[in-house]
Amino acid sequence: IERLVLKREKTFSFQILAAVQKYPKLIMCTSVAVVLVSMYGIAKIDSDVTVLGDLREGNKLYTDINFVEDNFGGTLPLELIVSAENGSNSKGVNLIDNPHFYNKVNTFLNTLINYDDIKSVSGYWNLNGDINIQQYKYTNKNRNEIRLSCGIRNIDSEEAEILKNQIRQDYYRIFENNNLNITGSTLLALKMNKYLISSLLNSFILAFFIIFISINILFKSFKLSLASMLPNIIPLLCAGGVMGFIGIELRPATAMTFSIALGI
Repeated sequence: IERLVLKREKTFSFQILAAVQKYPKLIMCTSVAVVLVSMYGIAKIDSDVTVLGDLREGNKLYTDINFVEDNFGGTLPLELIVSAENGSNSKGVNLIDNPHFYNKVNTFLNTLINYDDIKSVSGYWNLNGDINIQQYKYTNKNRNEIRLSCGIRNIDSEEAEILKNQIRQDYYRIFENNNLNITGSTLLALKMNKYLISSLLNSFILAFFIIFISINILFKSFKLSLASMLPNIIPLLCAGGVMGFIGIELRPATAMTFSIALGI
């Protein structure tokens, strides 16, 4: 028994306990300083994710995508669905071949290609006004809608929102209606990433609440429940602060680090 007791008292955890008991004010002040610095670091975290955010310079795939983007147009898709409802003929039949609708679409196409984020545009008509040889791929069976397929550069979620708003403003200026749907796997991926991050943060709040309630029920102590939050919150704040100071973006892949820290 003496060997076990003496051995335990020499362990690192017991030495930390002795230091806390000997210097309580210093430990508390240090903890508060660490929390404040960590919160400042968290405020610097960039949560505007990109589709290619997990790739870095030097990666072959990253280099190839940039080469294609610079020389052949954007590699990430952006799809625009334009309705010809307001381009109907005098008989009220919705046809995309209406000359009035054609002129508006041609103006819209040449407006899109001048965007810095859009590298290429294709659709039912080419930029010069000629019908695309693959026109059947850009219209529906009823021939009252056409699809404009754009290739865009690797933009983040904030830039995507700015681009969408700019496209809608130009569309309304040209067509004078809101019959435009903006979609594509790029926007879906960016939206999914933001949704995953927000869901993860909400799950942390729920986890802290459950821990607080559980400790309160088990030990019937409100003070102990509050104290139990500190060893759960401080490591997460430190991890977030480090990410902010060294420039690690908050993406689904990196956000899972918080789950690991909370589990430990």
